[in-house]
Amino acid sequence: MNVDSKEDHYFWLPRVVVEGLEKGQVLPLPSQAAYHLRVRRVGLHQRFLATDGEGKEGVCRLVAIDPMTAEVEEVFNCEDRELSRCPVLAFSVVKDQRLEWAIKGAVEMGMRRLLPMITRRSLPRVSCSKLERWRRIAVEAMKQCGGVLLPEVLDPVAFDELQGWRGAFFSPRASGLFIESRIEDIELLAIGPEGGFTPEEEETMLNWGWRCYNLGPRVLRTDTAMVAVAAITAQRMWRER
Repeated sequence: MNVDSKEDHYFWLPRVVVEGLEKGQVLPLPSQAAYHLRVRRVGLHQRFLATDGEGKEGVCRLVAIDPMTAEVEEVFNCEDRELSRCPVLAFSVVKDQRLEWAIKGAVEMGMRRLLPMITRRSLPRVSCSKLERWRRIAVEAMKQCGGVLLPEVLDPVAFDELQGWRGAFFSPRASGLFIESRIEDIELLAIGPEGGFTPEEEETMLNWGWRCYNLGPRVLRTDTAMVAVAAITAQRMWRER
């Protein structure tokens, strides 16, 4: 959102996600939004921000508590706060709880589609409860950093299902640095598990026509690599806008 000085303070109001965001509309708030506003102690006639998850953001005023209802006072198109194009960030499913931190960080950087993948050295499955938790974390991260396009944590896929993407993966054995790479036509960036992709998986991805890069001379944990890749990708794409 391009804001002038009189609107700057709106950016720091509590944020929720609603549907049908139109100026002048009075709308009942969904349960998750109402819960968030109660936790943030937003009172009657106080203002908050709402996004429809499709690029719009609005300043709303709470006009009723039970049921919680708000009036939309202003609506802004804020898609300039989002990357116009960004690749899918695929990550191997690992046991470490820091993966939640990595999902949050990647979304804050601007990644909108995250794809859990099952590789030879990863965990063999993802529970439904964990997947739903990751999705909630992604949405909360979007709200926290002022995003306006809902992020997606996609259903997990097996390694072989990645064939067909224009992809790139990361290996400490690669000669090219990711920060110096061309990424304009890359659709998917794949992060390996602890211990990395197996030699067979790396050979398979190269046979698919994928590129291989490294992130420097140190071996990074999966969660650290996710945030590093997201940050490099986002900064380059912001620069190219």
